[in-house]
Amino acid sequence: MYNKILVPLDGSLRAEQALALVSNYFADVELILLETTGDMTQPMPVYAAGHSGYIQPLPEVKKMRNDEYISQMKERTGSWATQVRGYSLVGPPAPKIVEIAENEQVDLIVMVTHGYDRFERILFGSVTEKVIRDAPCPVLAIRDDDLPKHMLIALDGTPFAEEILEPAIKLATQLKIDVTLARVNVPKDVISARDLDGIRSIDRELADVIVANHSGRSEIYLDSIRQRFISQLDGIDIKVDYDVAYGRPDVQLAEIAIYNECDLIAMTTHGRKGLQHLLKGSMTEKVMHRTDVAMLILHPDLDESK
Repeated sequence: MYNKILVPLDGSLRAEQALALVSNYFADVELILLETTGDMTQPMPVYAAGHSGYIQPLPEVKKMRNDEYISQMKERTGSWATQVRGYSLVGPPAPKIVEIAENEQVDLIVMVTHGYDRFERILFGSVTEKVIRDAPCPVLAIRDDDLPKHMLIALDGTPFAEEILEPAIKLATQLKIDVTLARVNVPKDVISARDLDGIRSIDRELADVIVANHSGRSEIYLDSIRQRFISQLDGIDIKVDYDVAYGRPDVQLAEIAIYNECDLIAMTTHGRKGLQHLLKGSMTEKVMHRTDVAMLILHPDLDESK
């Protein structure tokens, strides 16, 4: 179970939706609250000589306002959390969130993703996306305080992707939500998607046989994962099924989520940064940008070369 949860705040009602979800669906939780100065702090309104506008307050003023805000939030959450600790820190949000998560050894970070548009992401990135690249624990990124009812778990047959299974099982058990296991086949080592389209234009049946061959192996794989999953549910009534698709993973995972009415996607991330991130991007972030559902994301500390 998730018993020690970090909730980053920014003074907005939207960010506080994470607290509403935690209070409603996580019992006996130890709560860590955090607000930092930086790009999550809003400018202060100023009115003078008939003019109005906004200015960025000095860091010490921001810190004083954050201290007061965190103190108020501790009082508000103390009625339902078993223990509450609050931090008001100076610095950019993402590194401070990761720092506190590591120091406090939290089980889970729950935060609201603000859904920046594509242009804003290019300029500034997203605090949520920056956190998941370095977080030492799973990150539950939500859009609102609604309880997810159906989880999609993205797998690709590798031990790296399967690292999401343990935190996903814990969350599904705690929230008592149904699960769909999903694998998107990209058999590029055998035949590219372009070549497959070429074959389909000449011989549709042969193309279907190729896809069915890969799908059949994936279904056997997912069914074995399904049996492992069910064995860990301790008699809890949760439906577990699976779905297989072919094509681009980010596109197909979004489609599978829609088809199965999943409102939470769980997957691992490679946590690429810098030049590697610019060149290869992040499949997890691509999925985040294609959907408007909550996501449970883990950056495993795992050597993928083994």
